[in-house]
Amino acid sequence: LVAIVWAIYQLSIVQGYELTKVTWPVLAGFRNLAASALPDAGFLVDPQIRSLGLWMVDSVNTLLNYVPIFLILFALIAILEDSGYMARIAFILDRILHRFGLHGQSTLPFILAGVFAGGCAVPGVMATKGIPDARARMATILTVPFMNCMAKIPLYTLLINIYFPETKGLMLFYLSTITVIAALLIAKLLTTSVLRNHETAPFVMELPNYHLPTIRGVAQRAFDRTWLYIKKVGTVVVAIAVVIYVLLQFPGVPAEREVAYQSRAETAIADFYTALGDNPHRAAVPDQTALVALVNAATDYRAARLNAGGRAAVEAINARFAEQFPDFVPFVLRSQDDAARAASAALRDLANARTTLRREMRQDKIESSFLGMIGRSLEPVTQFADFDWKVNVALLASFAARESSVATLGVLFDQPEGQGAQTLEQRMGAEQAAEGRTALSAVAVMLFFALYPPCLATVIMVRVQTDSYRWMGFSIVFPTLLGLAVASAVFTLGSALQLTGMQTMTAVYLLGLAALLIVALPKPWLRRPPRRAAQDMP
Repeated sequence: LVAIVWAIYQLSIVQGYELTKVTWPVLAGFRNLAASALPDAGFLVDPQIRSLGLWMVDSVNTLLNYVPIFLILFALIAILEDSGYMARIAFILDRILHRFGLHGQSTLPFILAGVFAGGCAVPGVMATKGIPDARARMATILTVPFMNCMAKIPLYTLLINIYFPETKGLMLFYLSTITVIAALLIAKLLTTSVLRNHETAPFVMELPNYHLPTIRGVAQRAFDRTWLYIKKVGTVVVAIAVVIYVLLQFPGVPAEREVAYQSRAETAIADFYTALGDNPHRAAVPDQTALVALVNAATDYRAARLNAGGRAAVEAINARFAEQFPDFVPFVLRSQDDAARAASAALRDLANARTTLRREMRQDKIESSFLGMIGRSLEPVTQFADFDWKVNVALLASFAARESSVATLGVLFDQPEGQGAQTLEQRMGAEQAAEGRTALSAVAVMLFFALYPPCLATVIMVRVQTDSYRWMGFSIVFPTLLGLAVASAVFTLGSALQLTGMQTMTAVYLLGLAALLIVALPKPWLRRPPRRAAQDMP
């Protein structure tokens, strides 16, 4: 069983990620198409419709890039389901699950929620309705959200690709099995404490025959589940992206700082015209409107050059630019003309100043926003797990939908104009490295995310299945405190012992496995002695 789980992740994550190198340029092309259809960028501030439009495209693209991984993952899981192997897992695991206060029929909810990965906690919680054991049913409801639902995979994949590129399969294997270990240990804790007075019942199940999966059946199931993911991206995630965008835009940069940014922009423009002097190419930019058009054209050209594949592609881009912007050719395309070289140098200095100003202003706006203030207000608590305010914001956004964590990070670690089609891994990895964050920080984030409270839809389903607001609240508060405690302890101890991220994850895995074995192994010394018959008693 362990070998099967490892093989699933090795094939889906490692090989699936190779396919994303093909899909990302396509998605980047859609972004460029959207950017060309939207209003042009301003020199310092873009029109709101452009900012919102690109925000939406970036949010969706970040998640759609993981579709190849999900297709492979869901196909492999469908093979196990259609073969009849899953039902036998439930039968085999009943005796093991019983040691943790669970039931053989707890297996199906765990599988639906993503015991292997790629499930969803909502149907997992719904599937607990058929468990006859009241105590095991409640324990299953409260531990199903710890499974690896498909919405958690993008964040795992993102961080693993940044910090563990050489051990992707092993790291995701650790994560998927650690969540199962945590769920079992937590189930044991709950059934021996807050659930100890609930009734129990025996396990009864009919085993189906083995079947040979069909290509059509496997493909249909893989496409259906992937389509559910895409629909969620197109509905829930888009709606959340709009809310997050608004929360990141307001109240905005304070007026005095905005005036300072505008003053610096005007100075940069004045320096550009001073550098041009009596350059004959100055006639192409008689006013600021023409100058903004030049800067945008040069930015688009630079981005196209960065994405060009080969000399022929570069020549085609040059020809297209010369045809579309003949007046701007001396500023952008290489030339032996001294006047053109001087004009190009002046534009380069202006573009660098603009990029710096826009980056500073964008960062200032985010930090001054409502969501930025919330994220920073949590830093005194989350600093022990090495979470910065951006991670805090992404985790808060993921409460509505897990996919929103990566979508939010995708726009918080945004792509500056003219920087080419950089992936989120490249952008986030560079910025996190500059801030001194290591693989140990990523381990803390992933462990917290694995134990983090269920999404809003799952919380509502917990309320429906338990018919209790008290248990619904418990399903939010308990995992939050547990996840933060585990992440803080792991980062603090890992830092103190100077462990690498992989060493820390291995240690956590082995400790969890040891605890699991201690709880699962029979303890004959704890068995109660048989009662003496009444006639034998004095």
